[in-house]
Amino acid sequence: ALDWRCFTQLGSNAIMKSARYFRSFPSRQVCRSRNVITTSFVRAMCQSSTITPTEPLKRPNVQRADRIASFSPNAFSHFSFLAEEFKAVNLAQGAPDWDIPEFVQRIGRESFSSSFAGPTIHQYSSHIGLPALNNVLVKIYEKLLNHSLDPVHDVLITNGAQDAIVAILQAFLNPGDEVVYMDPFFAAYPPMVTLVSGKSVCVPLRQSSKSLFAQDWTIDLKELDDAITDRTKILILNTPHNPTGKVFSRNELLAIAKIVRRHPNLIVLSDEVYENLVFDNLEHIRFATLPDMFDRTLTVSSASKSFSCTGWRIGWIIGPKDLINPIQLAHQWMSFCSAVPLQQAVASMLEESLKTTYFDDLRHDFQQMRDQLCNALQSAGIVPVIPSSGYFILGDFTKHRNKLSISPNERADLEFCGYLTREYGVAAIPASEFFSEESHQFAERFTRYSFCRTEKTLNE
Repeated sequence: ALDWRCFTQLGSNAIMKSARYFRSFPSRQVCRSRNVITTSFVRAMCQSSTITPTEPLKRPNVQRADRIASFSPNAFSHFSFLAEEFKAVNLAQGAPDWDIPEFVQRIGRESFSSSFAGPTIHQYSSHIGLPALNNVLVKIYEKLLNHSLDPVHDVLITNGAQDAIVAILQAFLNPGDEVVYMDPFFAAYPPMVTLVSGKSVCVPLRQSSKSLFAQDWTIDLKELDDAITDRTKILILNTPHNPTGKVFSRNELLAIAKIVRRHPNLIVLSDEVYENLVFDNLEHIRFATLPDMFDRTLTVSSASKSFSCTGWRIGWIIGPKDLINPIQLAHQWMSFCSAVPLQQAVASMLEESLKTTYFDDLRHDFQQMRDQLCNALQSAGIVPVIPSSGYFILGDFTKHRNKLSISPNERADLEFCGYLTREYGVAAIPASEFFSEESHQFAERFTRYSFCRTEKTLNE
């Protein structure tokens, strides 16, 4: 270690000259009595005739790992910056633009108070989660899944749902193992699979005769069955679905469960982060409740969407002990535990929400936002795919395509998003961000809009 005065009194050149000299010596011969290299030592080395000046060290040739060679800055950041530059209404990012509910604010403040939560609230929790939160989740999900649960063995708290998915992939995938999911998809699925050296296999959801409703997007069950091979470890089932807003029906899920039974080693990762944002009186069916599926299913959710606090990053995984244990073993070496005061806050928020009509009111408010933005898009000549859940609307801008100057190598949806931001002051996301390369030709007529905005923002 260097005494800090070496920098202020001698400068970096002197330090580097002496460093090249003593690099070949064991540390005990350099400074036997101290653990720092002192100013006087560096000065003496610089004055010594044994030191030969050398060229400055060159910058290292740093090369990225092969597995991230295809990664680039994402469109979400790009269009958020573009929205700021043009003072546009930002419908690109999936984060509400209102303050979190008053009871969430109150509970948050209390949970950071040592006098309320105790002094240990600012220290590590168990790597499986804060007992208060694990216990509340067991109380809730035993009813939702109609299955007994153990707070230690059947639950894991994570840093949001994305961290939960990465932990699952880390726990079960070997290099080259396959993960099957539907196309379009949550944009993080492909890079998460890539980061653990897995292989993504996409099965398309197809729009039925250009229907206006997300519920009419369907999956070909034979294609799904054919996509699952001996190399397939995990099927990611996302319902309510992002980005279409489709809520899979019981019959659709029963048909998928029938396929899962034919593949005894297949694990189902059920991504249900929009579980509390289902509209039009539809029912969210949890895959783990279907016959024989509890022991095959890892249910993932989080507080982010349910409480409009996307920055809190508290998520969880619910499942059988045999599947949860490997994830607990992996996750303890990833981030160990989530922010403990926020775990305590989410436990209290879940407890309080069960005593009120909070989730009913939330669904009602979001459905109104959805309807308002759908009407606005239609009036602008953008045909919405009306979602039954979630935060987002896909809009078909085919009527406006002739306004764009697109070269053969350019994506129409990307160009339209730039055009929309610059000319009309509204930022959206190109839908091809959520589709595989094979589906880009279909995807390029869509853009995605976030409707989790205040009435004032949507009016604007």
